[in-house]
Amino acid sequence: MGYYMVRCDYNAAAWQELISNEIETESRLAPVQALANGLGGRFSSLQTDGGPVIAKFISFGGADLIGIVEFDSDESARAFSIAISAEPGVKNVEITPMLQFSSGVNAINAARTKGKSGGYKAPGR
Repeated sequence: MGYYMVRCDYNAAAWQELISNEIETESRLAPVQALANGLGGRFSSLQTDGGPVIAKFISFGGADLIGIVEFDSDESARAFSIAISAEPGVKNVEITPMLQFSSGVNAINAARTKGKSGGYKAPGR
């Protein structure tokens, strides 16, 4: 399974609906978790001293919501983002494939050992 960072922005109508009614965490998480599960994925969990925390966050700045979701294929991840994008209250969805840290270190080491053999030089040197 691969990891994907999902960033989502709501439009004004979605925010208006959210602030007009009292909401609960589970009522907002359950539908999006069900969507991910139906496409062969699941939201990642972060382990803390207090137990697992679902990796979906409300953020400041570039995106309204950020989640880390695991999917069995790029196709499933893209289907998830398309389904989210199709909702009228969503104005933007971005999905970014992510490497686990150990895979990223392996990529750095491959660039160091194998990347130099191609003789690539960036322009402007």
